[in-house]
This record gives sequence, C-alpha cells and structure tokens, in this order.
Amino acid sequence: MPRAAARIEASRRPAVRRTELRSVQSALERLRHGDGGIIEISGDPGSGKTRLLAEAKRAAEELGLATLSGCCAEAEEQTPLSAFAPIVGSRLMAEAMRDPAALPIGPFPLAATAAPQPARPRPNAIPEPFDTRLRARLLLARCARDGLVLLLDDFHWADTCSVDVVEHFIRSPLDAPLLLILAHRPRQSAPRMRAALAHGIEMGTVEHLRLGLLTLHQSAEILDLPADHPQLHRLHRVSTGNPFYLLALADHRTCAAPPTDGASGPPACSPAPAPGDCAARLTADQTPLIIGELASLGAGEIAVLSAGAILGDGFDWATLSTVADLPLDETARAIDRLAGKDLLQHSSCGSRLTLRHPALGTLLREDMTSSWRAGAHRRALRLLVRRGAPAAELADHLEFLLDTIGLDDLDVLERAARDALWSAPNLSIRWAKAALRILREPTDPDRHYLRLTQTLGYALAFSGQLTESSHLFRKIRPLLRTVPARVRLPTVALHAMVESLLDHRAEATTLLAEELAALPPRPPVEAVGLHVVQGLVGLLAGRAPEPAQVQAAVRIAAQHHDWLAEGGTLALRGLAEAMAGEVEVAGQSLSCSAALLDGFSDQRLRDHPEYLALLGRAELFIGRFKAARRHFERGVVLLRSPGHQYLLPVMLIGLASSCLRTGPLEQVRKAVDEAQEISLRIGANRLYGSTLALRSIERGWAGPDGSRAALRIAEQAVKAAPPNSDRWGLESALVLARAARLDGDPQRCVSTLLDAFGGPELPELLAVLRPSCFELLAAAAVESGQNANQWAVAARAAAAALPGPSWASYALAAQAHGARGSGHLPCAAQLYQEAAGGFGQAELIGDQARMLALGAACLAAAGQAGQADSLTAAADRSALRYGTKAIVVAAAVVEQPARPPQRPPAAPPEQPPRELLSPLTKREREVAGLASTAIRTRDIAKALGLSPKTVDVHLTRIYRKLNVNSRLELVRRMGELE
Repeated sequence: MPRAAARIEASRRPAVRRTELRSVQSALERLRHGDGGIIEISGDPGSGKTRLLAEAKRAAEELGLATLSGCCAEAEEQTPLSAFAPIVGSRLMAEAMRDPAALPIGPFPLAATAAPQPARPRPNAIPEPFDTRLRARLLLARCARDGLVLLLDDFHWADTCSVDVVEHFIRSPLDAPLLLILAHRPRQSAPRMRAALAHGIEMGTVEHLRLGLLTLHQSAEILDLPADHPQLHRLHRVSTGNPFYLLALADHRTCAAPPTDGASGPPACSPAPAPGDCAARLTADQTPLIIGELASLGAGEIAVLSAGAILGDGFDWATLSTVADLPLDETARAIDRLAGKDLLQHSSCGSRLTLRHPALGTLLREDMTSSWRAGAHRRALRLLVRRGAPAAELADHLEFLLDTIGLDDLDVLERAARDALWSAPNLSIRWAKAALRILREPTDPDRHYLRLTQTLGYALAFSGQLTESSHLFRKIRPLLRTVPARVRLPTVALHAMVESLLDHRAEATTLLAEELAALPPRPPVEAVGLHVVQGLVGLLAGRAPEPAQVQAAVRIAAQHHDWLAEGGTLALRGLAEAMAGEVEVAGQSLSCSAALLDGFSDQRLRDHPEYLALLGRAELFIGRFKAARRHFERGVVLLRSPGHQYLLPVMLIGLASSCLRTGPLEQVRKAVDEAQEISLRIGANRLYGSTLALRSIERGWAGPDGSRAALRIAEQAVKAAPPNSDRWGLESALVLARAARLDGDPQRCVSTLLDAFGGPELPELLAVLRPSCFELLAAAAVESGQNANQWAVAARAAAAALPGPSWASYALAAQAHGARGSGHLPCAAQLYQEAAGGFGQAELIGDQARMLALGAACLAAAGQAGQADSLTAAADRSALRYGTKAIVVAAAVVEQPARPPQRPPAAPPEQPPRELLSPLTKREREVAGLASTAIRTRDIAKALGLSPKTVDVHLTRIYRKLNVNSRLELVRRMGELE
C-alpha cells in the first residue's frame, strides 16, 4: 500500500524533528504515570507527519506501552467511525468485549465494521451521536486501562462520526491513560475539526505540534550531506524545506526532453516512467502517494491541474480556463475542489494560484499525451503573447513547439536565452540549443546563428562546460571578425579566459595579442576587458602584467569615464606593482580600486567578476588579508548564486589562501573542498593543482597525524604543476618544502626551496614572499643542526624593503630561530614574542599562535616555567581562534632537537678559537658572538648591559679587524669559525 511504503521509507531516514519528538516523549512519560491527553500534529503534505508518528510509535513500544495505529483514507470519508478501525480485531478490544459488565449499554457499533461493508453505507446506518460517544468513551477507557497510545494519520479525511468522537474527547477528556495522537493537513481538514482542536489548545486539553519547513541543518541531516556541501543550499531552496520534495530533488537531478510520441487524448494520471526532470521528480515510493490523491479527480479537475503544470508557478483562474480549454464556471468549480484537496494553493499575494509543489507539475507533465500538451502550450502561448509576457515565459512554450514555429519565433528564444545568461545559464543553454535545432547552420553567416552561438558559448562557459564552450568559440571565431568591436571584444576576452583555465595558455595569449594589436587609436571601453583578462591569464601563468599593458588599460577607462572599468584597471595596476615589490604604491592603487568596486551593486559588478579576482589576489600579495577575504567572499556569492562555475574555483582558492593566514582553518577546508570538486568537473587542471597545495597546508595543521598526509598531497601538487613551470608550480614547491619540514625532513625543505627558487638569494620568488620563505629556511636550518643566521640576515634585508608588520615579523621570527639555534633561549623567546605581536597586529592568527608556542618552548627549556605557562595559554587562545591546536603541539615538538643539551640556557654562544679572533678584545668577541645570531643591536646592548651606541662602536672595530664589510659577512665569518 502507498502508506505502508511511505512508512518503510520514513523508517530509513534520520529523525530531524527533535523538538517535536521530545514533546511526544514527554507525553509518553506522563502516560506511564497514568496521565493521558491529545496531541495534534499538523503540517503541509510531505512535512513529516507520518515520520513523526512512526517515531512516536517506536518510542512508546520501547517504554512498554500498548500502541494502535491507523490511517484515514479519502475513500472512507462516508464510512462511520472508520478512523477507529485499528481497534477492531485488536487484542485490547477482544479483552474488553469478554466482560459484558464493561459495556452495560450494549456492544460498540464499531464492531460491525469488522465485517465487509458496502462502499456507500445507508444513511440510517449512522449511529445516534450520543450513544456513539458514550460507547466509544466506555470502550476506549476499557482498552486503555493499562495505558494505550492511539495514533491516527491523515485525520483530515476522517468521517463525520470520527470527528464527533474526537471533538467529544477534546471537550470532555477521558479519565483514562489514553494518549491520542492525530496528524492532519490543516487546509484539508473540516472547519468543525479545526475549531474543536483550536478550542482544545485554548482549554489545555490538546497539545499542538506544528511541523514547519526544515532548516538548512535539518535538510543536511535528511540527505546525509555535510553542511557545506555545494548542492545542499540549492536542494533546500528548491524543495522549500519540505522533506518529501527534498528527497525527490536529491534522487533526480537530470533534465528530460519533452515527450515525442504522437498519441492524442486527454491527460492521464497513471504512474510515470523514470526519466528525470529539471524540477523535483518523485521517487518510486513517492509517486503512488500522489497518484492516490489524483485518482478521485474528474476529467475536468485533471485538465485544470494539468493546465497549472503547463503554466508553471503563479496563474489565475481565467488563464487556467483558457489553457485547460474549459468553460469558466467549470474551471471555477474544479479550482474549488482542487484547493480543498490542497493540490492547488493560493500564492502569498493571494490573487494567484500555484501547484502544491513543482514535483506535482513534473508528474503531471510526464503523464500528459503529446497532443494534449502541444495544444495546451499553443493556447498558453497565444494568451501570453496577447498579454505581452516576457521572452522567458514564452520560451518555455515555444521549446515544446519547435516543429511548428517559424523564424519569427527565434527572436523570442534568442532574447530569452540572452536574458537568462546571468541568472540561469543552464536555462540559457536549453533555449539557445532549442533555437539552433530549428536553425540549421546556414551557408552564409546569419545574424540569428552567430548571436545564438555566441550566447550558447557564454552560457556553456558560465555553467562550467569549458571544453564545449572552447569548441564553439573556435568554430565562430572567423565569423566574429564581421561584428562590431563592442560585441566581439567581450567574446574574445571570455574565450581567452576559457582557454587559459583549460591550460591552453598559448591559445589564450595569441587570442588576446591579436585582438589588442588590432585595436583602433581610440579603443572602445570593452577593450579594458581584454587587458584585465590578459593580466589574469598572466597571473595564472606566474607573469606580472606589463607596464605598457597596464597604462593602456588605465588610459582607455579614463577616456570613457567608466568608473567600473577604472576600478578594474586600478586592480590590474596594483597587481603589477605588488608583484614588482612596490608595496606602498600598490597599496594606494588597490585602495582606490576597492573604493570604486565596493561602491557598485552586484547587478553592475556581475559582468566583470574578474575585477574582484584581480583585486583580491593583489591584496593578498601586499598583506591585506582581511580585505582580500572580503572581496573573494563577495566574488563567491556573486558567482555561486546563479550557478556560474568558470571563475568560482579562482575565487574559492583566493578565499582559502586568505583564510589560511587569518583563520579559521575550517573555512579553508570548506573552500578547498568546493574548489577542488569544481576544478575537476570543469577540467581546470592547473587550478586543481593549486587546491592540492592548499589542501596540503590545511592537512598539515589539521591534527597531530597530518604531516604525513600533507607531504603526500604536496608531492601530488608538485606532480600536477612541476616546479619552474609557472607560479602555481613554484607555490607547489613552497608547499612541498613546508610539508617536508613538518614531516621531520628539514634538509629536504632547504634543498627544495633553493632548487625551486634559484639559490640562496631566492631570485625566482616574488619579493613579497621572500621574508616568510627565509623564515622557513631559518627554522629548517636550526632543526637540521645548521647555523640559521645567514637566513635571519636575509629575512631582515628582504623585510626592510617591504612596509608593514607581517614582513618585519617574519624577519624577527627568523632571528629568533637563529638565537634558539645558538642556545640564547631567553633572547629567542623575547624575539618570538615580538614577532607574535607583529603577526597579531597583521591579524595573522596562525603565525601568531606558532610564535607564541615557540616562545613558550624556549622559556620552558630555559627553566622559566611560570612565564612559559603564561605564553602557552596565550598560544592556546590564538590556536583556538585559528581552528587547530596542532600548531602549538608542532612548535613544542620542533623545539626539542634545537635545545642545546650541554650549554647553560643563559650562557653566551661558544667563542671561536682564540687564535682566529686574537685581534678582538674580550668585549668585542662577546659582541661578535651575539651579532652572529642575527639579533638586533639593541638586543645585544640589553644582553651585555651596554648602550646601543657603544655596541655600534664595537661592531665598527670588529668589521675593520676581521676585514668584513657588513653584518651579513660577519655572520658568515663567525659561522665558518664555529
């Protein structure tokens, strides 16, 4: 039976109505102590009433309570007391009937229903109301003497006598341990029953549980999906939070073509075959439930309901009459009956009608014969044309009538496809392909063909079908030369972006170069898009924008006074300046760009999401991590909502990169998960390699056992993008070096960095990345037992050219590593704390936690337990904000090999052989020894109790006596002597 199938299906799903279930469980506990009651469960079709009843029955049985359950049916609305049929033949009734004294007024007339009854009982068969209530009261009191839970589903179809009995129990509660739980649909229930239940709620004899729409979290539970699954939000939104239709959507996500059979006749209502549909489609278990509701409808009611399925969402009764081809009065009567069955509902504005849910329309459309459906679409089309409906409404009907429409209708399909490009690219693909099917490719270029093919190429790119989009753009490339530049240039820019994402860098570069070379002296503003895409393509390949390219873009935007284009060109200029290491100048350009782009609405910015991608990436380069995160988040929302896929991985990778610095780590994982899935699906292999690199870092900090997995993933990233191939490859090498150090192989960390970036000076690495890389080299040197001072000096020199607290903090961290390796643990702890302060100022929470943990480890090794505990607590707080304590654990583990076991913690570094430093005095040797740790002059002065000026005098003499010209040379000379 359909209800049995529904209950079986319900038992397989997790219970998400926990609040309502707790209310039922509380009532069951009260029942165990002899207190009965009535619980009303109300909700729309598919809201989970049957599921909640099943959970209530299970909970009652676990408590050892007797349960009886039944379900009312529309076919039994005229059968007296049919709702209480579960009592007939039950063990409880048999026991009650054995004792005649229990029923002094004669047998309960419900017993007669145990025998077969005619479909329509005679009117005189209805029991007298008072006797019925009294006998029901006595019988149920007898059956419930040891506690009884009576569960009645679909009570909106209950007969009049059953409603009368329940109303009596509401007004005069039964003095017996009976818990009556009834479920119904409010819109289909009789007014008398709704009034009685409302009165019972007011009296306190009825407890009402209203099953509303599911929350997003509940939808995730039902579907067994993580809360950040990319499909979850769409499924939840389209299903409107209804469990029944949520499961239908989750099981069917493909799109079926219209039926092509030539049968004629009225629409049928038999179960449909299995093809999917763009909207929700019912599962095999769900379909019979709806079919059962349709079975009692007449031909006119089926026609009106089918007309609603043809029209879609929102229609009036006059339109239904026209499309159903029925008189107005007959349509009005059918609407009343369908609304009574809750198959048609009034929309929120009240003046229009809608189907209960899109899945119902899907079922009806699948069951229509082609001839009836074609006639309905024609009638709908004629009516909508007369009313001046938008192209999108007309396209739905034209798509089904392709064999009968002419070239004049192509304008409608073309306009609909173009209008849906941004909001619904998959619909745009459908309509553009439909138009192209009837417009076979002409011998000569045709305006319809070229425009439709352009639109289809755009829609394919937006929806992530990059390969198909590339093939289509290549096909029409010769034809594009005949169209105006304002139309051609955006198409070429998108084509180049598609080729770049598919790793066809040569094709992308050639496309842009040819088009830029052909620009007139005063190019149109659309030429800015070419320059911006050229910059983005270069960024993906690791190249900074050329100065001439940037100047040309800025000049074009200024000539046309286009503020949006100017915002994009300023982002391009800031990117070029940031990649050249001109951080202050880049900051000014990016501030202006952000001010302009932030002032535009999403509606204006949606045509140029690449502006946000450039701006966010440039902000990452200059250390504006919060601003970068904000712009990437806006880009993600801008692209994700309409289902645009082609630039979404770029935005997600940028978002993950910014969150990797500022936290939380969980946000990194979510962004990487989505970017990885989309990159694989659309064929963007280079972006996939970048997600592997980010995944490696995230996994390395995710837990104590993550280092081995991080190294394995980093090696995969390097294979996907070999070092020295482009920027993504170089970043993969940097990630591999970090993973190797975390995994306990500092020598591999050092060799990987030096090989990938051209030697000790790291000339192949961007200037803005060098301080952090030198800090990594310093840490790896200490852990491998080598002198880290060379890298500390290099970090300080690299940071000196870059304004801002983050780069200076990396230099301080490198100096702290050097001091730690030389045994100056208190000094190292002080430097770590200063570095942590700078990282905190820059809001780099992960690095702040790491520095605090290292400082705590140094203090603990130096015997300063109290200060170490205080610093550890601070590190724990920062790590908690970042999202992982593995940073603190790793810092403590890394510290162990660096502790000098034989030297006192506070002692100065071991002096070089006296004969090699004989020209130096004792004080000069002390200053030289401390200077070899790469700490600052004021720290040397503090350690020796001197003034900084005196230390500078000593250093000048040391340089002269040892024949060195700089602090870096002194560090190297002292390292050789050690």
